[in-house]
Amino acid sequence: MSEINNVTTTKRTLYSLALVCVLGVLVFAVFNLYQSVSNKNTQPINKPAPVVMEEFSQPILTPAEQEEADSDSEDEVNIPSDPTPMPTGKPVPEVVAPEFTIPPLAQSDVFVKEQLSHFYTKPVLNLIVNDDIIRRVVVFVDNLAQGKLAQQHNPFVKPLESFSVQDQDVLTISPESYQRYDAYVDLFTQIPPEQAVALFKQYHVLFDEAYQEVGLPDTSFDQRIFDAIDVIMTTPVVTGNVPLIAQSVTYKFAYSEWEQLPAAQKQLLRMGPKNLKKLKAALKQIKQHLPQPVKDEQ
Repeated sequence: MSEINNVTTTKRTLYSLALVCVLGVLVFAVFNLYQSVSNKNTQPINKPAPVVMEEFSQPILTPAEQEEADSDSEDEVNIPSDPTPMPTGKPVPEVVAPEFTIPPLAQSDVFVKEQLSHFYTKPVLNLIVNDDIIRRVVVFVDNLAQGKLAQQHNPFVKPLESFSVQDQDVLTISPESYQRYDAYVDLFTQIPPEQAVALFKQYHVLFDEAYQEVGLPDTSFDQRIFDAIDVIMTTPVVTGNVPLIAQSVTYKFAYSEWEQLPAAQKQLLRMGPKNLKKLKAALKQIKQHLPQPVKDEQ
């Protein structure tokens, strides 16, 4: 009995020692854990020095972004809004248009005909005389401005067909007689009005020179052109049959209001109403492009 008690007492002692050991280990572990946590909480934190950011006009790019931006900038082409030729190693010579040289008045016919050939067909161009073109135009316009016809200085060749009439109940001008002037009206309708005025300005000095030979001293040739256009524009347009009266080898208008017209306007009536309307329309456009003449002070 005594041995059993001793054995029991021994086991209890061993259990107690084991329990004490286990408790010691737990206490040691808890203590170490507490120290570790305490050290972490009490360890001072080294704050980094504040970084002062510099101001940049452009965003800061990473190396990869910078390389991509450089690649894009090499491919980019700046196109100026007002393109100018790029400078080259050699200077580019300036292209200068050849200056037009005004020929002498006596030698101007070839030059005038050559200029007119750019606007007229050859049949129409052949209606203009080949000699003293500018002088003839000046004399013809000067007389036309006064309502006269300067037949000897006409810048146009005469129609090949003769004046014709039709004799029915009443003697009238035949339609075929009007058609003789179709090509002459084309002289004013085939050329653009601005080109006609530009051509006149190009040879203006020669027109003035020729006008000084025949014109009035107190009137410019520019004013004479406006006066001649006004004579044409005020010519009445007669539609229908135009009755005539035969006189020997000539004809007169049967109505006195037509017969009393100036010689230049009576000639315009013989062109027919269709041609006269076309001529007026063309001259109206030309007049709008002509510079207004400067009147000389008295």
